[in-house]
Amino acid sequence: MYFSISYNNNNIYLYKSKTKTSICKSNFSYILDSDSYNKLFFLTTNNNNADIVKLYNNNYIPLSFNTNWALETSYLIEDSYYKNILIPPSKYIEQQQDNPDLNSINNLCQDNTNINKLPNILCYIKNKKFIFSKWTGFSQVWCASYNQDEYIAYAYLYFFKDHTIFMASIKEKNQQKYNDIFDTDIMSIVDHKGLTHDEFNRINCLEHMPVYNELEILQTPINDDLGIKDIKISTEYI
Repeated sequence: MYFSISYNNNNIYLYKSKTKTSICKSNFSYILDSDSYNKLFFLTTNNNNADIVKLYNNNYIPLSFNTNWALETSYLIEDSYYKNILIPPSKYIEQQQDNPDLNSINNLCQDNTNINKLPNILCYIKNKKFIFSKWTGFSQVWCASYNQDEYIAYAYLYFFKDHTIFMASIKEKNQQKYNDIFDTDIMSIVDHKGLTHDEFNRINCLEHMPVYNELEILQTPINDDLGIKDIKISTEYI
């Protein structure tokens, strides 16, 4: 599976793989890591961009999202906006096969259904509380941010037909902008194979209310001893 970024202006995107960090060129294709999570660093002087990340495979319907989502509450560093973007390992990214009947309709939700109940997700890291509630997005990908005195945090929800994925990246503001060895990255996956699927393998999104309470720690700060007992998440629907 691949990703590409369509962007303009003087924006900068860096892609971190398991072995290196490289600059992303606009509209070039890059291979997504299958077994490890994927991380993009986004730096811009303009918080009103229309840059698009596309996740795709040949003969499958691509998944796209706007990197500007939830950027208005971002942390301003040296007159620039900085954002961590997390993408799941590609082995967890479900895509519908390209089908003429699906090209003009929502390829996740059944007719007359939409994801309209997004949760409040609370994250606790050593008694620090992060609340992700004001989601911005569309269909399968949503983003939220939480800005407090010492930290900036970004969260992502990825909706697929058999599971959903919550990812969050928490960064200390006093660390260098490209140095992610001080970031805390987590992921939670909830299966929902019991939902009704139609002839196009779409789900009834009105029934879809995943609850996240278990997590995987993807990365902890190099100068910290965070363990699974130090990080907790919970889910609320209002």
